[in-house]
Amino acid sequence: MQISFNIDNIDQVGFLGVNNINFNTIVRLFPKLKLIHRGSKITAIGDEATIVLFEDIFERLLNYFDMFQKIDPLIIEGIVAGETDKIQPRSKDVIVFGNKGKIIQAKTGNQVKLANAIEKNDLVFAIGPAGTGKTYVAIALAVRALKTGK
Repeated sequence: MQISFNIDNIDQVGFLGVNNINFNTIVRLFPKLKLIHRGSKITAIGDEATIVLFEDIFERLLNYFDMFQKIDPLIIEGIVAGETDKIQPRSKDVIVFGNKGKIIQAKTGNQVKLANAIEKNDLVFAIGPAGTGKTYVAIALAVRALKTGK
């Protein structure tokens, strides 16, 4: 049995790792499978039970990468081993995960109010002193909308 995953919509170097270190970790953790990476397609060939397990784990890896925009061999090993403490919980105030998994979030009560207002309304006017985070929150929400395709 075989299954294929198309990964053309994500940062392949970020997901597979420099010099395919992350992909090689996945190959090492699934010795019963033959894993092939060609272009933007990853194919797994093996018995049905292992393929079903691999499909579930690979979806978790993709979800983790989508959430944090980074992944490394230790995270991969933790997800394969079922250690959920390797995955950081999402805070309710997290707006978006930036480069290298940096958490972008509303830092003050007024920034949280602004973020909520922007999510609920099509048009929001924000006035206030310089340096209070109006543009910071607006750009972070715009990046999140871009990443989620809204």
